[in-house]
Amino acid sequence: HNWYVQDHHVVEPPHLAGKPMMKGFASWAREHFSGDDLDLAIMLQRGVFVARGRRHLVDLSPAVPLNAAPAMRDACHSYSQDHFDTATSIVGYVRDFTDGVAVASLPPHVTAYFKGFFQ
Repeated sequence: HNWYVQDHHVVEPPHLAGKPMMKGFASWAREHFSGDDLDLAIMLQRGVFVARGRRHLVDLSPAVPLNAAPAMRDACHSYSQDHFDTATSIVGYVRDFTDGVAVASLPPHVTAYFKGFFQ
């Protein structure tokens, strides 16, 4: 596949122009592809799904209540009804790999938990 995507819709190739990369993707993809081509299209869509998160600054303080984004209700487990009214974002979980992976020791409680597992 060689697609150009803009605003979560396929722009090129022309025969797929206007097709959504989010809601409704699986339906049209199954109509156009099968086998390995369908698997590759799904992988491409999932890459778009993950990459769109880069637009959001998710690790800012103070924590933000999830219900501050009403359009997200029921979009996933975190935004499900059971969590929507009480959950908040988690500050401090984002890891920056811009300069590579830094070697770090595990926190003591993690080391203690796994003691004896790997001997």
